Amino acid sequence: MKNPHYRLGSGPNGSNEIKRHPFFQTIDWDRLYARQISPPFKP
Repeated sequence: MKNPHYRLGSGPNGSNEIKRHPFFQTIDWDRLYARQISPPFKP
């Protein structure tokens, strides 16, 4: 059974856990928030 408490981003650091994950290290989050770059993917 999956436990949502173990999901990336659901811990005490919230979305910062996701931002620090190696998969997302190449993303410039400040430029993304300012819409200066396109998102790497669209869900």
